[in-house]
Amino acid sequence: MEPVTTTWLMTTLIGGFLGNRTTFVSNVIQLAQQLSQTTTLDSDRLQKARALFEEGKYQELNKVLNEEDIDRNIAQYEEKGKILANELTIKAQTTVLTKEKGWFEEKRPFKTHSIRSTC
Repeated sequence: MEPVTTTWLMTTLIGGFLGNRTTFVSNVIQLAQQLSQTTTLDSDRLQKARALFEEGKYQELNKVLNEEDIDRNIAQYEEKGKILANELTIKAQTTVLTKEKGWFEEKRPFKTHSIRSTC
């Protein structure tokens, strides 16, 4: 994504004035800053959102970031995190069971990750 330029931003602001100008300008600037600050934490949805923002298609941008879809994805990731924590717990228990040399040092990171993942 190219950085938001002053010319582009002013064109967008002037072309999009509806209702309260100050609020609109402030909201567009805040959204531009948020979109430019989150480029390292990216997803298909955010890439589409940035493209729509650059085109000034704010209604479409809002639809792309569908809250129900996002909530559903969060629930899936939480469930996946629980599964991975369970795998690590079982791995740690298996390590204790086999008690090879250095077993305690090997076990500790698994338990730490497992506990952190379930919190």
